[in-house]
Amino acid sequence: MPLFSLRPAATLWPPVLLGSQFVFNIGFYAVVPFLALFLRDDMLLSGGLIGLILGLRTFSQQGMFILGGTLADRYGAKAIILAGCVVRVAGFLLLACGASLWPIILGACLTGVGGALFSPSIEALLARAGTHSQANGKRSRAEWFALFAVCGELGAVIGPVAGGVLSGIGFRHIALAGAGIFLLALAVLFFCLPADGHTTTTRRRVPWWTPLRQPRFVAFILAYSSWLLSYNQLYLALPVEIQRSGGREQDLAPLFMLASLLIITLQLPLARFARRMGAVRILPVGFLLLSASFASVALFAAAPPAEGWLRLMPAAGFVTLLTLGQMLLVPAAKDLIPLFAEESTLGAHYGALATAGGCAVLAGNLLLGHLLDQALIPSPQAVYPWLLLALFPCLTAWLPRPGRWMSIFRTVMAVPMALTALWLFWVLWQQVSISALGVYLLAAALLAIALVLYGRLQFGKATSKGLMAFAFILGAGAYAVAASPLLERAPAEVSAADAWSPAALQAALDEGRPVFVDFTASWCVTCQANKLAVLDRENVQRAFKEHNVKLLIADWTNRNAEISKTLESFGRTGVPLYLLYAPDGTAKILPELLTQDIVVDALKALPKGAPK
Repeated sequence: MPLFSLRPAATLWPPVLLGSQFVFNIGFYAVVPFLALFLRDDMLLSGGLIGLILGLRTFSQQGMFILGGTLADRYGAKAIILAGCVVRVAGFLLLACGASLWPIILGACLTGVGGALFSPSIEALLARAGTHSQANGKRSRAEWFALFAVCGELGAVIGPVAGGVLSGIGFRHIALAGAGIFLLALAVLFFCLPADGHTTTTRRRVPWWTPLRQPRFVAFILAYSSWLLSYNQLYLALPVEIQRSGGREQDLAPLFMLASLLIITLQLPLARFARRMGAVRILPVGFLLLSASFASVALFAAAPPAEGWLRLMPAAGFVTLLTLGQMLLVPAAKDLIPLFAEESTLGAHYGALATAGGCAVLAGNLLLGHLLDQALIPSPQAVYPWLLLALFPCLTAWLPRPGRWMSIFRTVMAVPMALTALWLFWVLWQQVSISALGVYLLAAALLAIALVLYGRLQFGKATSKGLMAFAFILGAGAYAVAASPLLERAPAEVSAADAWSPAALQAALDEGRPVFVDFTASWCVTCQANKLAVLDRENVQRAFKEHNVKLLIADWTNRNAEISKTLESFGRTGVPLYLLYAPDGTAKILPELLTQDIVVDALKALPKGAPK
């Protein structure tokens, strides 16, 4: 009997999945963390373009998880895992060999697509293997997921070290090494993963949206997504705390090592503890630990940092509590997925879980990113972003069980959605002419008809595919016409005396007057809130008059090249931006979130003696 068979394995051995996660993370973290440096130093790209490429890479992975899981359910987990390896190998090869920007962008996106294919498939296989193990009185499903997390963390620790060792020979050689790792994994998994027992002809075809038809599961993934938003703050909020405490970028390394050490040593014992307590009890505890991690930083955010190594104590406490909460939440949550799904839809359900988390991270970071600017310097205002971050997991911990309240909540949320639609209509009114607005409304109505007909088709109701296609094509054409230069845009409603331009700014400065420039837009919610709550207030307007300040408005509702250039010169890519010019021409940037005291104090700090 030969020692090694060239035929695939007949049964699934769970350690193969653990080993694959370990190897995958080594290959991933040996390459991707160095991608930004390659784009900056070798490709000489701007920071904005680098951020766009990295964002596309992340979205191509997180956004396609549900699709990868659905494909695994339809065509078998093994086939999709192997396909994911092939796609990631292709991505790394493009990063290694691409001679221009577009191959690099494509390569970065392919690395994400590869992960979106194999990650939900591996988790679905592990859930099946864990269920079998638990039924036989062996290791529980939650414990297998805990070991899975430990192996992934070990790979995440070793990968950057390996990449750092190879960094001396250049990023392209690192990418080639990453391609080699995944190519080796492809060969090993081909023989170590059993062939799927179903064929595409007998397998029930399940639409990708099937998991989203379950209200209880939707409530579950929405609650779980607050964890990923919270854990992502290791990369967004933690550097802010390091800067507040007077630390350096190098201080991040020991804090990340602390998180890895906690996971490696405590993940399995905590998973066993969670199993004894039960998921219903342990999940709220995990979410409360997440809230406590943010609240612990809020306690120190307003105070001056301590001296020496003590300055890192709030950050260390934050990392510790956040990691403990993660270790309780993740295995327990993933252990619950098979309770919502049939075996044939496990991949789609795990994919939906990851996709919801990715969307929460994207929306949360856009909402909270600029608020964290207040936490860079010790002050009372620095406390608020941390308390807001603590609010989300705390609310999730006390979320009631699915029931009638979900229907009531849906009805209530229809009100702000309707108000949002009205606000967007008003913004569009500000941007376009009457004729263009009418064409936009026609396009929206036609596309709505097409979507309604498509919805009827999904649920097996009789509908005309020709009418659906005609409505869609006509709606898309109407939108293209409305968006084209054929229809003239409405002019900005700013008087010539108040409109910003470099000439108007210079004229005011030549008169020896201070100048306040409001870079704003009708569609900017923060801009409108600042206007109503601060800039239009009587005491602020009085302070402007007392200091003889010239007010100028730079309206960016419709993109303006001159305004865009000025924003870039101040390191901004969007509005709001508030500039207060002293009579000598020096400009002070005010915070994006204004208060009346901030504006009045800035005016009081102006040099005295400006003519009135």
